[in-house]
Amino acid sequence: MNTERGTRDTERGTTSPKFEGLRKQQKEFGGSSKFGSMVRYAFGGLHRLADYNLIPVLSGMGKNLMKLDTESQVGT
Repeated sequence: MNTERGTRDTERGTTSPKFEGLRKQQKEFGGSSKFGSMVRYAFGGLHRLADYNLIPVLSGMGKNLMKLDTESQVGT
């Protein structure tokens, strides 16, 4: 077992009930970043014309869409 400060045991993080909220948040973030990736690929080569990085903006849009979903539970 690793006892260094600031480290986390991977197995405990994936199975422990204490980390259930963290796993749900990670799943939500993964969904919003997947949405951003799909929209970016839909732009084709146009995303290269932007003056700034579009990925955080698209991921934020995905997160806002997830907030509008009132039927599903968080992390699904």
